[in-house]
Amino acid sequence: MGLHLLGWVRLPISSIPHRLIRGGWLGAFGVGFLLALALTPCGTPVLASVLSYVAYKGSIVYGITLLLLYGLGWGIPVMLVGTAAGQLTAKLENVGYGLWAEPISGTALLTLGLFLTWQA
Repeated sequence: MGLHLLGWVRLPISSIPHRLIRGGWLGAFGVGFLLALALTPCGTPVLASVLSYVAYKGSIVYGITLLLLYGLGWGIPVMLVGTAAGQLTAKLENVGYGLWAEPISGTALLTLGLFLTWQA
């Protein structure tokens, strides 16, 4: 994605028919579903640990509380980052720096990807 935002590799994102891109509740559900498919391998081990601990404790209320807190801890950062990114992009476009938003985002993604690969 970083290479796409920098313009080095073009992904056929714009060739998606507009009838498939939906806004509102259905679009939000679709994006959330795709995000869940991408993040499930990361969160499943933690969720399995929480569920096994809840089964060990044997309390339904305690289980509901832990799963609620797990869901909030998983969802709130995603919502905050998405909202902040959207607002930052809108502000950059209003000020006249909209052309810099994609290259800066692409550089940040590419740098983070290389750093995480280097750390592995």
